Amino acid sequence: MSEFGILTFYNVINYGAALQAYALQEKVKELGKSSEFIRFSDTHGNDDSTKGVKDYLRALHSVGYSIKTYLTIRKEGRKQNELFADFQERFLNKSVKYYRAIEELEADEAFYKGFIAGSDMVWSDIGQNLEVYFLTFVPKIKRLSYAPSLTGRDNETFEEKEKYANWINQISYLSCREQYGVDYIKQNTGREAKKVLDPTLLFGKTQWKEKLDLFEKKEKPYILCYLFRGITKAVEKKVKQYAQAHKMELKFIPMTPKERMHNLKRGFAGAYGPKEFVEEFLNATLIFTNSFHGLLFSLIMNKPFYTLHRGEGNEWAKHEERMSNILEQLELQNRFIFETQLPESPDFNIDYDTVNEKLEILRKDSISYLSDALNSVERNDIENIGGIV
Repeated sequence: MSEFGILTFYNVINYGAALQAYALQEKVKELGKSSEFIRFSDTHGNDDSTKGVKDYLRALHSVGYSIKTYLTIRKEGRKQNELFADFQERFLNKSVKYYRAIEELEADEAFYKGFIAGSDMVWSDIGQNLEVYFLTFVPKIKRLSYAPSLTGRDNETFEEKEKYANWINQISYLSCREQYGVDYIKQNTGREAKKVLDPTLLFGKTQWKEKLDLFEKKEKPYILCYLFRGITKAVEKKVKQYAQAHKMELKFIPMTPKERMHNLKRGFAGAYGPKEFVEEFLNATLIFTNSFHGLLFSLIMNKPFYTLHRGEGNEWAKHEERMSNILEQLELQNRFIFETQLPESPDFNIDYDTVNEKLEILRKDSISYLSDALNSVERNDIENIGGIV
C-alpha cells in the first residue's frame, strides 16, 4: 500500500490525462513519497441497445462508407488502445482494489496517509462524481490538491456556488492550475489557493527523454498537428502551404479517420500511445495545436508553435483560460490565435532561453508547494503551510 492515493483522470484514452498523471506520480516519488492512483469509476451502463449500431453507422459514414478504410481505422483504434494500456501497465502505479462507490473509498481511507486531488479537470464539472474528487470521504488533514482545474463556473447557481465553497473549505492544502480557480476560490471562500504548474511542466525536455527513453530521430522536418476534433479546412490549407514552402512533411496526432489515413498513406503511424505522443513533439519542427497538453509539450520540447482557439460555440472554449494563463506567464500571448489570424509565413523564433528561465522559477515554486504539502499531511501538521483550522 502506498503512502498517498491520487484521484485523477488517468484511465482514459487521453494523452494529457495519462501524462499529467505519470508526471505527478514521478514527482511525488522524487520527493521521497510513494503514491498510487485510486482505481475509481462511477460510470453507469448505457441502456440504449442500438448504441453499437449507431456507432458503427457513424464510423462508416465518416470514411465515405468504405469498408476497407473502416477496417483499417478500427485496427488503428485498437492499436492505440493497446499502446495506452501498455503505458499504464509500464508506468503507472495503481491500487489493487477497484472502487465503484464513495462509500467503498470511505471504508478504506485509513490505508493511506493522505490523498491528492488532481491534476487535470477534476474540479471542473464535466460529469464526474465531484464529491469523490473533492475528497469528501477522508478527514480534512488528509486532503491535498495539486493543480486541479476549476474552470467554467461563470453561470453556476447560488446552490452550486454554496456547494463548491463548502467542498473547497474542507481541503487542507489548496492549489489550482489556473488563475481563474485561484480567483474563484478567493471570491467565494476568502481563502488563498496556490497557483501551480500542471505536473507535466515539473520536468524539462531532458528529464522527459530519460524517463520515457525517447529518441531524437534524423528524419525529414515535419509540421505536427494535434487538434481536438480534427483540423478544419481553413487550417489544413494554410498548414499545407507552410509545409510546401519550407519543404516539410505534414504529420498528425490523429483525431479523425481522415487524419489517420493521411498518416498511413505517408508511412507515418496511424496510432500513438502517450510515450509515442511525447516523442512526436520531441522531433517536430513546427507545431499547431488547440490542446492544453499539446501546448505544454510544445513548450517542454522548446518548439515553435501556434495554439489555436477552439472557436465560438465550442463547449470547451470556456476552459481555454488554462491555455491563456500559462502563455501570459511566459509572455507568449501572441502564440494563441484564431485560425483567421494564421500568418502568411510561420514565425519559427521563440526565445526559449527566456521562456525556460521563467518556467524554472515557476517549477521550483510548484515543487516547493507540493513538497511542503506532502510532508505536512504526513506529519498531520495542519498549521504548517496555511491549512484550515
